[in-house]
Amino acid sequence: MLRKKSILTLSLLLIVAIVLAGCGGETKSSSDKRDNLIYVFDGEPQTLDCAKTSDQLAYTVVYQIHDYLIDRLPDGTLVPGLAETWEYSDDGTEITFHIRENVKFHNGDVLTAEDVAFSLNNAIGSSQTSRITSAMDSASVVDENTVLLKLKHPFGAIEYCLANAQMGIVNKKAYEEDPEAFARHPVGTGAYQFKEWKTGDSITLTAFDDYYKDKASIENIEFRIMLDSDTAVMALENGEVDFTFDIPNTAIKKVQENENLEYYVTNAASTCYVVLNNEHEILSNKKVRQAIAHAIDKEALIAGAVEGYGVPAETPISTTAFGFPADFKNREYDVEKAKELLAEAGYPDGFKIVFTATETLNFKKPGEILQDQLGAIGIELDIKDVEFSVYLDDVISGNNYEMAVTEQSTAYPDADHIYSLYHSSMIDVGRNFINVRNDQLDELLDRGRVSQDPDERIKAYEEICELWKEECFTVPTYALQTDIAANKNLKGVIPHSPSVYKIYHYSWE
Repeated sequence: MLRKKSILTLSLLLIVAIVLAGCGGETKSSSDKRDNLIYVFDGEPQTLDCAKTSDQLAYTVVYQIHDYLIDRLPDGTLVPGLAETWEYSDDGTEITFHIRENVKFHNGDVLTAEDVAFSLNNAIGSSQTSRITSAMDSASVVDENTVLLKLKHPFGAIEYCLANAQMGIVNKKAYEEDPEAFARHPVGTGAYQFKEWKTGDSITLTAFDDYYKDKASIENIEFRIMLDSDTAVMALENGEVDFTFDIPNTAIKKVQENENLEYYVTNAASTCYVVLNNEHEILSNKKVRQAIAHAIDKEALIAGAVEGYGVPAETPISTTAFGFPADFKNREYDVEKAKELLAEAGYPDGFKIVFTATETLNFKKPGEILQDQLGAIGIELDIKDVEFSVYLDDVISGNNYEMAVTEQSTAYPDADHIYSLYHSSMIDVGRNFINVRNDQLDELLDRGRVSQDPDERIKAYEEICELWKEECFTVPTYALQTDIAANKNLKGVIPHSPSVYKIYHYSWE
């Protein structure tokens, strides 16, 4: 299950002062409103170089430090960021960005087109960004306030990709002087500037006085590292921290009932599914895959595997993405239909198959539930429990498995996120580890990716879902939920599916 965050209410100035003195916070002398926020991390980023990380914790920090050509608001809306305007070439393969003037970096430098082009090319050249930069070719300076981004082909999801955490605009001079030092002390134009990183303890930021928009309402942010979720919840309840996640299921009710906390929940930008090696001797048979789809009781799987914190998934497309067909229904739970299909496939007595699982991501528990459900139609799952590194090598990287479960998060809220997973060209160079080779699917994925017509793109993804229902390349099972708990006096908090939390939009009541 994805997680939640919380913040305690402090109603009187005296109480605020006492609590904050105890946790290192400060208050404004001219106001009874707090000027700091303590946000709990359940781990520590390896780097704050936005183009060199794929870590969600690092994303949270760099979103505060950097601005983007296109900004994504807390509700998911895309608006102009460092690019005031932009236009596309007739064929959709070039985008000309007109950069805001007189925007300052945290070191006092003024933003230039050179900084923008450098940042884009740096991200495009990084091995960490392939999921969002695969359609990008290069960026170049047109003049002091204009940058040209060339694409390899038209790309319908390009604006979402440019708003991704990894595409932050960095200070070219500071980065080139010492990339390793920059990774520990990044320089951006964002609402907050880097202040300090105490390894194993915290990362702190402070509001940027010369931010090109209004200065942030909350002056100081501390990302406090607390590895144990129970300890984090206790600190939350005691008022020592303001914003946490990874609330244990056993503590959720207590958090919800706490009058000082506000609890928020929404669907996460990820889908859990049963992966079937489509080149396996048995699983290459479409009717076998169809039988497996009919044999899975998703509601029971959600109740048993994630304690009810999920919603049934009908498609491989994230429920939060553009192009998700909300009314689509996949194959229903029907044990008798499953048995019938299995007999038609030539396996009236079922068969035995190896199911690779790992405790690290809690994939073993779903496997045990599936073991019972598929056993009802004669399919015997031999659960192979492996270390996480072995799971990655065998399933994700090596295509050396028969059946498993996995969770796929979306790098950007667009149905194109499934391209790298299922296009046949991605078997050798991407993440198509289920070994799908289907010409019709390739054609639809290509159409959805390159079309500049939103209606045409939506139609392509609807057809993909219908094809999925027929072919059952994988069996989508459930979408997880993401939730946060926050001090009820903290305003502007919106549970965001891709976990994009920009503290600039927060304020204390």
